Amino acid sequence: DWSSDVCSSDLRTRPRRRPGASGTVGSIPAFRRREATLARSRPWSARVAPLALAALVVGALWVAVGRGLPFARPSCSLSVDRSLKVGDVVRRIDVAAGEAWAIGSSYVAAVGRPVALHRTAEGWIAEPVPVDSDTTTVGLHDIVVLPSGEAWAVGSVKAREPFAVRWDGVGFVRIATADLGVDAEWLGVGGSPEGGVWAVGKRTDGLRYRTLVARADGDRFVVVPSPNQGDGNDVLSDVDVAGEVAWAVGWTYGADARFHPLTKIGRAHV
Repeated sequence: DWSSDVCSSDLRTRPRRRPGASGTVGSIPAFRRREATLARSRPWSARVAPLALAALVVGALWVAVGRGLPFARPSCSLSVDRSLKVGDVVRRIDVAAGEAWAIGSSYVAAVGRPVALHRTAEGWIAEPVPVDSDTTTVGLHDIVVLPSGEAWAVGSVKAREPFAVRWDGVGFVRIATADLGVDAEWLGVGGSPEGGVWAVGKRTDGLRYRTLVARADGDRFVVVPSPNQGDGNDVLSDVDVAGEVAWAVGWTYGADARFHPLTKIGRAHV
């Protein structure tokens, strides 16, 4: 009898009826009213016990996460390369296929040399970068690591001559760039297996900068035409390659003596 055994005083004052076609007591279904009443009539301890158990479970999970179990949030640690010294500047890092590289420059008495750090099982290892013996300052500005483990790094000599090297798995080899006849330097490099390797930067044109773009062809960079936004200084600072499309970004210094993004510089299909 769904309408019997009602213990709650607030329900006794309401009209009762045996469930007929509608099976209701008042406006609430009789079986729901009975369930609600029986739940309300359970001992206080029986109702609190599930809540206490849930609180214990949540507390245990919170402590586990704080102690760093496998499902806890990721953590970071500081790794310092002891081979670096005062005057060394690390600018970029890239990781692919389990290979990690960081590049930059080392300055001693105003003389700069390229720095290339390779992450191995023994830690960070400084790999030698070939430079001309009579060169005073060489710096690396960017690096890209391909899925094959091959790494390409670009920079400049005295901020006037493009400089590039490629890691072939054993050591770095120089990558040539055709003589442009003007001051130029690489600022960014990117690549993909389908799209190849691209380098971007700037070159001088009179008293202003113009964009500079090249694609790797074997052990050399071949300069390709690149658009400029206006009559100011236009510079490309970085490039990335997705599939067969290369995307480049940069800035321009306009006649209003303000910096602006190079909105007309976008992508190049391979």
